[in-house]
Formats: sequence, structure tokens, C-alpha cells
Amino acid sequence: MVAARSEAERAQALFDRQATSKQRLDVALANLQVAQSAFDRAEKARQDTEMRAPFDGVIARVMVEDVVNVQAKQGIMVLHDVSRLKILIDVPETIAILIDPRIPPAERNGRFQAKVFMTTGTDEGFPAQVLETAMTANPQTRTFAVTLAFDPPDDLNILPGMTARLRVDATALVRTDGAARFEVPSHAVGADSDGRPFVWRVDPTSMKISAVAVTTGRMSGDNVEIVAPELAPGDMIATSGLLYLREGTEVTRFEP
Repeated sequence: MVAARSEAERAQALFDRQATSKQRLDVALANLQVAQSAFDRAEKARQDTEMRAPFDGVIARVMVEDVVNVQAKQGIMVLHDVSRLKILIDVPETIAILIDPRIPPAERNGRFQAKVFMTTGTDEGFPAQVLETAMTANPQTRTFAVTLAFDPPDDLNILPGMTARLRVDATALVRTDGAARFEVPSHAVGADSDGRPFVWRVDPTSMKISAVAVTTGRMSGDNVEIVAPELAPGDMIATSGLLYLREGTEVTRFEP
């Protein structure tokens, strides 16, 4: 390529001084075009050996061997951007229906106050923001997928695929009009001597319990929907040891 360009420039200079023929100049220019075409093909072939990701990240897994031809849309490697991680949760429809649609989406993150807690490694919670919410339910589980994102700390090796817990203040998004509807673990609902269902409400000051009659609704996995006009968003209920609880029993709050 360099030699062909030099020859073409020399032939052009000689032709301008009328020291060579037009035929020699044409041959030199034709050779330059051939060399340029060969260079372009080689450059395209070189570019085809490179892959560029649209974001910075780390290679998690390589799925092909070295020096092999790959097909269009074939998986080559898995690249992870670990600067910001996402967490996916499934929200039952019995809870999703309680969200007040009058709250603007821009305000929901501030009210939600979501925090991510890693299953192992630390008890520190990391603030999370809702990125998107599915508008159609999973046909098998009847749940709605919600994706949140959080920034992992530099001193903790949090990687994609790890498990985590999510703590949210869902009461800030629930409608306050009408009877409250909740979904609770089915084992948290007891029955009195007449077979009527109830839950044990916990007084946050004394940590003593009192029975609150409820109406049960549909089941969702291990949870059951309850309707209780006497309960309000934010109320605590006992969820374990119901066989040993009595009116006025003092309980201990579980802290994950």
C-alpha cells in the first residue's frame, strides 16, 4: 500500500513536469486502487475479529474456543456490568392491586424506601430504586415482576446471581380508603373456638398481642389474603408460635 502510493505520487509529479507519459501515470494510479482495495479488505477482516460491548464490564464466561469461525447472533461470551446491579422480585397480585395508582411514578421510589440486604456477608442495607414494573402477570404464578437497581459498595464482592433480601415500605403506596387487604403467611392465621379466623396484632409499644378477627381470601403459594377493617398498613402481626400465644402475651420482634 505504501509503495503503491509512493509510486503514484512519483508518477503524478513526473507527469506534471511532462517527464513521463500519461500511460505510466494511469498504470500507477490503477495499481494504487488495487492496493487500496486489498488494504480495505484486510482492514475489514481485522475488524471482524474484534467485538466491542456497549458498556464497560467484566467477562463472566467465554462460550467459544479461540481461532474459530462464529455465526451471526451466536453467543460468544457473557459480559457483566457490576458497577450497578439489578434485583428481580415477584409481587403477588393481591399486593399489586393495593398500590394506589394516583401516586405518580416519580414519587414512588421516594415513598418505597427499598433496601437490599445480601443473604450473606453483611447486615448493611443498600438503597434501591425501581426501574420497571411488569404490567402483565406471570400466567403460572400470577405475580408481577418488578426490577430494582442498586449500587454495590466497593469493599464488598457482590456478583450477579447472588441471592438477596429486599425490605420496602409498601404501606406508603397502599390506598387508605376502605377495608385493608393484606397477604400474610397462611400459618399466621389462627382460628378461634368457633372456627372464625383471626391474626395476632402486636402493640409496637408493649409488644403484647391481641386477637383481630379477619376474613380470608384467596391463597397464593404459602400466603393467604386477609381483609381486616381493624388493621392498617404498618401494623405488626405475629407469624410464628401461634399454638403458644394467648391474649396479652409479650412477643419479640424478628430482625432479619
